[in-house]
Amino acid sequence: TRRSSDLNILKLLCKIDGVGIKTAKQILGSIPPQDFFEKASSPTALEFLTERAGEERAKDVQALFKASKEEFQVMEFCNKYGLSSTSVSKLQKKFRDPLKEIDGNIYNVARQIGISFILADTIAKNLGEFVYSKHRMEAALFETLKQAENKGHTFLCYNELIKRAKVLLKMTAFDYSIAGAVINSELLQGTFVIDERSEEHTSE
Repeated sequence: TRRSSDLNILKLLCKIDGVGIKTAKQILGSIPPQDFFEKASSPTALEFLTERAGEERAKDVQALFKASKEEFQVMEFCNKYGLSSTSVSKLQKKFRDPLKEIDGNIYNVARQIGISFILADTIAKNLGEFVYSKHRMEAALFETLKQAENKGHTFLCYNELIKRAKVLLKMTAFDYSIAGAVINSELLQGTFVIDERSEEHTSE
């Protein structure tokens, strides 16, 4: 939204030494938020910024926004989906290119920075993630095991794992082949373990 964009730009402006909220608002008022990163480097913007904040600060503003465009985009993305400022910080620290990582596998990103499966699934759908994708199935299996562990379980029988994942994904037509492929892949990586003592496959 316009309001969230304004707030994100104000936060970045206030990072500049000597720029308070009043000056930041004056700077923001001269350039529309949607055009800020493009127009903040224009001669007209530099002249305006110099008048409002002084030559040195004007140059600082331009340098800041040249270096912070990606940070702003991450902030906008997080605001769009209701993610906290803590999530923004974690994304910036964890990944060199957060938006690229999100586009590649939002579920993996979510696990690493502590976003819930439900929220990650909502974001993924908005980004066009295929309902039967390997990433979604993998995330559902991990989430199913996590929920079981939180309830005191140390393992789940193979059939129970599949059953719960199916419920979590709200699928009427469950793709068992994808689930099996994901589980086999995790077994090879050592992420899942089979208990040979059981007659049924189990996953930890």
